[in-house]
Amino acid sequence: MISCNNITFKYPQSDFVFQLKNMDIKKGQQTAIIGPSGCGKTTFINLISGILKPDSGVISVDDITLSDFNKTERQDFRIVSMGLIFQEFELLDYLSVFENILLPYRINSLLSLDKKVKERAKILAERVGLGDKITRYPKQLSQGERQRVAICRALIAEPKVLLCDEPTANLDPVNRDNIIDILTSYCQDKQTTLVVVTHDHEILPRFKSVINLNPHSS
Repeated sequence: MISCNNITFKYPQSDFVFQLKNMDIKKGQQTAIIGPSGCGKTTFINLISGILKPDSGVISVDDITLSDFNKTERQDFRIVSMGLIFQEFELLDYLSVFENILLPYRINSLLSLDKKVKERAKILAERVGLGDKITRYPKQLSQGERQRVAICRALIAEPKVLLCDEPTANLDPVNRDNIIDILTSYCQDKQTTLVVVTHDHEILPRFKSVINLNPHSS
Protein backbone atom coordinates (compact mmCIF):
# COMPACT_ATOMS: atom_id res chain seq x y z
CA MET A 1 0.00 0.00 0.00
CA ILE A 2 2.73 2.50 1.03
CA SER A 3 6.30 1.96 -0.11
CA CYS A 4 9.33 4.24 0.32
CA ASN A 5 12.73 3.48 -1.19
CA ASN A 6 15.95 5.49 -0.78
CA ILE A 7 14.16 8.73 0.10
CA THR A 8 16.01 11.98 0.70
CA PHE A 9 14.53 15.43 1.24
CA LYS A 10 16.09 18.75 2.26
CA TYR A 11 14.31 22.00 3.06
CA PRO A 12 15.76 25.13 1.40
CA GLN A 13 18.12 27.06 3.69
CA SER A 14 18.18 24.20 6.20
CA ASP A 15 20.89 21.78 7.27
CA PHE A 16 18.34 19.07 8.07
CA VAL A 17 18.19 16.20 5.58
CA PHE A 18 15.44 13.60 5.87
CA GLN A 19 16.59 10.15 4.80
CA LEU A 20 14.67 6.88 4.69
CA LYS A 21 16.20 3.83 3.06
CA ASN A 22 13.28 1.40 2.86
CA MET A 23 9.82 1.18 4.38
CA ASP A 24 6.68 -0.77 3.49
CA ILE A 25 3.23 -0.53 5.06
CA LYS A 26 0.65 -3.08 3.94
CA LYS A 27 -2.98 -2.39 3.06
CA GLY A 28 -5.10 -2.13 6.19
CA GLN A 29 -2.05 -2.07 8.46
CA GLN A 30 -2.14 0.22 11.51
CA THR A 31 1.27 1.81 12.06
CA ALA A 32 2.64 4.27 14.61
CA ILE A 33 5.58 6.49 13.68
CA ILE A 34 7.85 7.56 16.55
CA GLY A 35 11.15 9.36 16.98
CA PRO A 36 12.62 12.38 18.77
CA SER A 37 11.59 15.93 17.91
CA GLY A 38 13.32 17.09 14.76
CA CYS A 39 13.86 13.62 13.28
CA GLY A 40 11.41 14.26 10.44
CA LYS A 41 8.12 12.67 11.48
CA THR A 42 5.98 15.49 10.06
CA THR A 43 8.21 15.61 6.98
CA PHE A 44 7.55 11.89 6.55
CA ILE A 45 3.77 12.43 6.65
CA ASN A 46 4.04 15.33 4.20
CA LEU A 47 6.09 13.20 1.79
CA ILE A 48 3.66 10.27 1.90
CA SER A 49 0.71 12.61 1.36
CA GLY A 50 2.39 14.35 -1.57
CA ILE A 51 2.45 17.75 0.13
CA LEU A 52 6.22 17.52 -0.32
CA LYS A 53 8.14 15.81 -3.11
CA PRO A 54 11.36 13.92 -2.31
CA ASP A 55 14.63 15.15 -3.80
CA SER A 56 15.46 11.55 -4.62
CA GLY A 57 13.95 8.11 -4.19
CA VAL A 58 10.56 6.55 -4.89
CA ILE A 59 7.30 6.83 -2.93
CA SER A 60 4.39 4.61 -3.98
CA VAL A 61 0.88 4.63 -2.53
CA ASP A 62 -1.72 2.08 -3.65
CA ASP A 63 0.60 1.02 -6.52
CA ILE A 64 0.79 4.63 -7.75
CA THR A 65 4.28 6.16 -7.94
CA LEU A 66 3.42 9.40 -6.19
CA SER A 67 6.97 10.75 -6.43
CA ASP A 68 6.64 10.87 -10.24
CA PHE A 69 3.62 13.21 -10.07
CA ASN A 70 3.72 16.99 -10.32
CA LYS A 71 2.20 19.16 -7.57
CA THR A 72 -1.31 19.23 -9.10
CA GLU A 73 -1.34 15.47 -9.71
CA ARG A 74 -0.21 14.81 -6.14
CA GLN A 75 -2.91 17.12 -4.80
CA ASP A 76 -5.61 15.39 -6.86
CA PHE A 77 -4.46 11.98 -5.65
CA ARG A 78 -4.44 13.18 -2.05
CA ILE A 79 -7.99 14.55 -2.33
CA VAL A 80 -9.39 11.29 -3.69
CA SER A 81 -7.34 8.68 -1.84
CA MET A 82 -6.17 10.12 1.49
CA GLY A 83 -7.52 11.54 4.71
CA LEU A 84 -5.37 13.81 6.89
CA ILE A 85 -5.79 14.62 10.59
CA PHE A 86 -3.71 17.33 12.25
CA GLN A 87 -2.75 18.14 15.83
CA GLU A 88 -4.45 21.55 15.69
CA PHE A 89 -7.68 20.19 14.14
CA GLU A 90 -7.81 22.90 11.41
CA LEU A 91 -11.57 23.43 11.68
CA LEU A 92 -13.30 26.53 10.29
CA ASP A 93 -14.95 28.42 13.15
CA TYR A 94 -17.69 29.89 10.94
CA LEU A 95 -18.91 26.47 9.78
CA SER A 96 -21.09 24.09 11.77
CA VAL A 97 -19.93 20.59 12.68
CA PHE A 98 -21.90 19.21 9.73
CA GLU A 99 -20.42 21.69 7.25
CA ASN A 100 -16.89 21.16 8.57
CA ILE A 101 -17.27 17.43 7.96
CA LEU A 102 -18.48 18.10 4.41
CA LEU A 103 -15.76 20.70 3.69
CA PRO A 104 -13.67 18.46 1.37
CA TYR A 105 -16.69 18.20 -0.92
CA ARG A 106 -17.28 21.95 -0.87
CA ILE A 107 -13.79 22.91 -1.96
CA ASN A 108 -12.75 20.06 -4.28
CA SER A 109 -14.31 19.65 -7.71
CA LEU A 110 -13.02 16.06 -7.85
CA LEU A 111 -15.53 15.11 -5.14
CA SER A 112 -19.25 15.16 -5.86
CA LEU A 113 -21.51 16.17 -2.96
CA ASP A 114 -24.84 14.37 -3.00
CA LYS A 115 -27.50 13.05 -0.64
CA LYS A 116 -25.52 9.87 0.00
CA VAL A 117 -22.48 11.85 1.15
CA LYS A 118 -24.58 14.00 3.47
CA GLU A 119 -26.08 10.88 4.98
CA ARG A 120 -22.59 9.43 5.44
CA ALA A 121 -21.57 12.61 7.28
CA LYS A 122 -24.45 12.14 9.70
CA ILE A 123 -23.56 8.48 10.22
CA LEU A 124 -19.92 9.38 10.92
CA ALA A 125 -21.00 12.04 13.40
CA GLU A 126 -23.21 9.51 15.15
CA ARG A 127 -20.40 6.96 15.24
CA VAL A 128 -18.05 9.35 17.06
CA GLY A 129 -20.71 10.61 19.46
CA LEU A 130 -21.50 13.92 17.76
CA GLY A 131 -24.89 13.08 16.31
CA ASP A 132 -26.63 15.61 18.57
CA LYS A 133 -24.05 18.34 17.90
CA ILE A 134 -23.97 18.64 14.10
CA THR A 135 -25.53 22.13 14.17
CA ARG A 136 -23.02 23.47 16.70
CA TYR A 137 -19.85 25.41 15.90
CA PRO A 138 -16.25 24.55 16.87
CA LYS A 139 -16.09 27.14 19.67
CA GLN A 140 -19.05 25.39 21.31
CA LEU A 141 -17.18 22.07 21.46
CA SER A 142 -14.57 20.55 23.76
CA GLN A 143 -11.05 19.68 22.56
CA GLY A 144 -12.00 16.03 22.19
CA GLU A 145 -15.16 16.89 20.28
CA ARG A 146 -13.26 19.14 17.88
CA GLN A 147 -10.78 16.38 17.15
CA ARG A 148 -13.67 14.00 16.45
CA VAL A 149 -15.03 16.49 13.91
CA ALA A 150 -11.60 16.53 12.25
CA ILE A 151 -11.65 12.73 12.12
CA CYS A 152 -15.07 12.71 10.45
CA ARG A 153 -13.85 15.25 7.90
CA ALA A 154 -10.82 13.08 7.11
CA LEU A 155 -13.02 10.01 6.66
CA ILE A 156 -15.94 11.53 4.74
CA ALA A 157 -14.47 10.70 1.30
CA GLU A 158 -13.74 7.11 2.42
CA PRO A 159 -9.98 7.34 1.88
CA LYS A 160 -7.75 4.35 1.32
CA VAL A 161 -5.10 5.86 3.59
CA LEU A 162 -5.52 7.85 6.80
CA LEU A 163 -2.51 9.95 7.87
CA CYS A 164 -2.49 11.49 11.35
CA ASP A 165 0.11 13.95 12.67
CA GLU A 166 0.02 13.94 16.50
CA PRO A 167 -3.79 13.55 16.58
CA THR A 168 -3.94 13.14 20.37
CA ALA A 169 -1.28 15.66 21.47
CA ASN A 170 -3.79 18.25 22.73
CA LEU A 171 -6.08 15.78 24.49
CA ASP A 172 -6.40 14.45 28.03
CA PRO A 173 -5.93 10.68 28.56
CA VAL A 174 -9.65 9.86 28.38
CA ASN A 175 -10.16 11.74 25.10
CA ARG A 176 -6.86 10.40 23.78
CA ASP A 177 -7.98 6.80 24.30
CA ASN A 178 -11.38 7.57 22.77
CA ILE A 179 -9.78 9.03 19.64
CA ILE A 180 -7.47 6.01 19.23
CA ASP A 181 -10.48 3.71 19.66
CA ILE A 182 -12.33 5.57 16.90
CA LEU A 183 -9.37 5.56 14.50
CA THR A 184 -8.37 1.93 14.94
CA SER A 185 -11.89 0.48 14.93
CA TYR A 186 -12.95 2.44 11.82
CA CYS A 187 -9.79 1.53 9.91
CA GLN A 188 -10.15 -2.12 10.87
CA ASP A 189 -13.77 -2.18 9.68
CA LYS A 190 -12.96 -0.47 6.37
CA GLN A 191 -9.47 -1.98 5.82
CA THR A 192 -8.14 1.58 5.68
CA THR A 193 -4.38 1.92 6.06
CA LEU A 194 -3.64 3.97 9.19
CA VAL A 195 -0.40 5.88 9.87
CA VAL A 196 -0.14 7.85 13.11
CA VAL A 197 2.80 10.06 14.07
CA THR A 198 3.03 10.31 17.86
CA HIS A 199 5.24 11.21 20.82
CA ASP A 200 2.90 9.30 23.15
CA HIS A 201 4.40 5.87 23.78
CA GLU A 202 1.43 4.85 25.92
CA ILE A 203 -0.67 4.32 22.77
CA LEU A 204 1.91 2.20 20.93
CA PRO A 205 0.46 -1.17 22.07
CA ARG A 206 -2.67 -0.28 20.08
CA PHE A 207 -0.78 -0.54 16.78
CA LYS A 208 0.22 -3.60 14.79
CA SER A 209 3.58 -2.06 13.89
CA VAL A 210 5.79 0.76 15.15
CA ILE A 211 8.42 2.49 12.99
CA ASN A 212 11.15 4.50 14.72
CA LEU A 213 12.55 7.29 12.55
CA ASN A 214 15.40 7.94 14.98
CA PRO A 215 18.52 7.38 12.84
CA HIS A 216 20.41 6.25 15.97
CA SER A 217 17.87 3.64 17.08
CA SER A 218 18.95 0.02 16.97
